[in-house]
Amino acid sequence: MLLLLILVAKGVIAQSAPQSQPAQPPADALQRANALFATSDWTGALDAYTALSKQYPAHALSRFRVGVSLVGLGKFAEGETNLREGERLGMPPANAAYRLAQALAEQHKSDAAIAELMRAAAGRAPLTASAIASDPHFASLTTHRQWQTVLDAFDAVARPCMHDARAREFDFWVGDWDVRTTGAPPVGPAARNTVTIDDNGCVVTEHWVAPSGSEGQSFNLFDRSIGKWRQTWVDNSGGQHDYRGEIKDGNMLYIGDTPTPNGQLGRVPTKLTFFHISADSVRQYSEQSADGGKTWAMAYDLMYVRRKGEQGRRPTSVPLSDADRAAILALDSTFVSGWLRDDTATVLSVFAPDATLLPPGVPPVTGLAAIRGFWWPTDGTHTRITSFVRTIAEVGGGGGFAFVRGSGTLGWSYARKGQQPQAQASRSTDFILYSRDAAGHWRVTRQIWSALP
Repeated sequence: MLLLLILVAKGVIAQSAPQSQPAQPPADALQRANALFATSDWTGALDAYTALSKQYPAHALSRFRVGVSLVGLGKFAEGETNLREGERLGMPPANAAYRLAQALAEQHKSDAAIAELMRAAAGRAPLTASAIASDPHFASLTTHRQWQTVLDAFDAVARPCMHDARAREFDFWVGDWDVRTTGAPPVGPAARNTVTIDDNGCVVTEHWVAPSGSEGQSFNLFDRSIGKWRQTWVDNSGGQHDYRGEIKDGNMLYIGDTPTPNGQLGRVPTKLTFFHISADSVRQYSEQSADGGKTWAMAYDLMYVRRKGEQGRRPTSVPLSDADRAAILALDSTFVSGWLRDDTATVLSVFAPDATLLPPGVPPVTGLAAIRGFWWPTDGTHTRITSFVRTIAEVGGGGGFAFVRGSGTLGWSYARKGQQPQAQASRSTDFILYSRDAAGHWRVTRQIWSALP
């Protein structure tokens, strides 16, 4: 009887014990919330995720997206609290840092927002510099002293080779070349080798064509995983060469192996050296070993001469990066906002010290002092910009130079000393040239505009 009572008691206890709460919401409930979130229905998403986070308090995503939805509804401080809780529960730090930066920037906590953006970039958040620059939550950060650093950090995640000086070590080989055997007279057509920078600056690509019919390509890149350069060559005879190397004394030294002649099995130890003779000449010297690398003999010796019309030109530069474009567009926005605030210092901050304005119908205006005097004369007149609508048609450039082509519609009031302001308006097209200053920041060097009817 006692045993029966014990068993009955155990059964009662088992039936009355609370069931453990699952950590994950049901898939259908989460899917409904996610659908609202995906369409930026912040009110609906807030309600859905709030309900889930109450029912499943350990679910990181629900709590985190409560925070994102609150930020979307303009409740930034409350959103920040929920974002931090979502990260504590397990959201990826890089994602959390990006969303926290949005909330902090909207609360005008600029330094804290910049720090979170740098944390997001360090965590390799999958965001481009242009996406960061175009995010309206970060509008207040575009004049921050570290804004360009943030854009560069995100661009380095998406385009690492554009921010690694080692990837540019072999640029002396970039160009369009006539190639002959070293010391041979210029008789008959030369081989042609066109070497380009590709794949966001990561790959130096060789395109070889010889009068004999030989054609091939090589792909060269700095492999950060081993700290060395690699070259892979392929050609129209089925040849495939593999090398690893490094820059020494300004020259590229590769060592690897090439196929045994006549299509036989086996590989031949091979050295390949590119001597940087001058801006317009490179020597390529190949050696092979028949005894496993104990001794070496010349395989070929070639001299590259930059093709006519190419002499003295700089190698093909890396195209304008997303970070550069974002920085230039941010500078353009700073120019517009400075005028709308009647903020002389902000307007002048976008220009290089030796910048030149080329207004229609008047002589060029050079230097910051002259530009200030042109736009803000000391004769008692005053112009106040009341509306400024900019349309960007094109952004381009490369290396240390860039340009913006666009148009604008201006409204302003103009007043002479002691007189009532007069409202005026105009339309114009413009062409603005940019270059990097000594600190690496973009600045306007030339601004040209023409009035439209």
